[in-house]
Amino acid sequence: TDMTIFTIDGDDTKDIDDAISISKKGENYILGVHIADVSYYVKEGTALYKEAYSRGTSVYLVDRVVPMLPHKLSNGICSLVPGEDRYAISMSIKIDDSGKVLNYKINEAVINNRKRMTYTEVNKYLEENTIPNGYENYTELLDNLYKTAMKVKRKMINEGFLEFTSDEVKFFFESSKLIDIRERHQGKAEELIEFLMLLHNMCMTDYFLKNKLPFISRFHDSPNTDKLNTWMGLLKKKGYKVYSDKKKNFTTEDIKKIQKLYADSKEKIIYDKMAIMSQAKAKYSAYDIGHYALGMGAYSTSTSPIRRLSDTINQRIFKDSLHYGVDYARKKWSSITPYIAKLATDAELRAVKAEHRLDDIRKAEFMKQYEKQDFE
Repeated sequence: TDMTIFTIDGDDTKDIDDAISISKKGENYILGVHIADVSYYVKEGTALYKEAYSRGTSVYLVDRVVPMLPHKLSNGICSLVPGEDRYAISMSIKIDDSGKVLNYKINEAVINNRKRMTYTEVNKYLEENTIPNGYENYTELLDNLYKTAMKVKRKMINEGFLEFTSDEVKFFFESSKLIDIRERHQGKAEELIEFLMLLHNMCMTDYFLKNKLPFISRFHDSPNTDKLNTWMGLLKKKGYKVYSDKKKNFTTEDIKKIQKLYADSKEKIIYDKMAIMSQAKAKYSAYDIGHYALGMGAYSTSTSPIRRLSDTINQRIFKDSLHYGVDYARKKWSSITPYIAKLATDAELRAVKAEHRLDDIRKAEFMKQYEKQDFE
């Protein structure tokens, strides 16, 4: 609680499940990622636990959230609200000057969020060098955090990590009436948080693998070759010099080489979207040693336990290994994780379908005012 820990979220986020920090140790920086300890409150076998199982995920609709956990937990005692002591799983990741991850440490903690920051305000500082009110004491921390995280990210990209640009929209309401739809700004603040969560998940996965623990893995099958060849065909028509023949197998290195060709073009977001559509949909799986996914050996998520069953369970597996030993956790979870992985996949598909349907309905409602008008 004596550390300067803070959060960066959307303006209207209430279920805050991740906080961050940075400190220096000798020549190295220590990146801190602190995740709400949901398993402290949601006990196995309780009605609350069973309900979380049946829901599987929070559903984020355009004008409301249908939470996996009751509001008193998701927005209350579990949420890392400012000025309150909260139970957390804290990870410290040591980074050297080249951006290399030297080691990490994970432990249970009580943390206190010093400042609730928003993407909008942090982007003002990181992108426009404007210091918002109340941020005066945090500028050096934000600078160091962004600089260090991006060093690690650049190193990962050089080693084969794939990155795509995507476009999302934000809906604006007034008295429950939709008044506007705008492009959602994906700035440096969003990039920072997204990457720190990825880094945390990679380190937690490493912990599971080193201890030969079962866990809920998030994986992608190989991309659709026909769709990737169509993508290459479009780029050829646009004058880009891609592979002359159709390819049967694409490596991440192949995709990266093609992405570099159009990196500075104004159509980048469209070309990336086509590449994304060729990727297999992500699913959850019970990982066992010998299964490889995402070109990283394996990948698990545990940064959103308030809103995702998979993350809650991975957090619980970690805590069981900490309290009762890895043998106990291995025996207990090995047979259950395949069932939970299926539940998590089904829940996500259900949620995404509902979210997309309502997005389409709201967009159609909004566009009705422009009926029979022509646009370039």
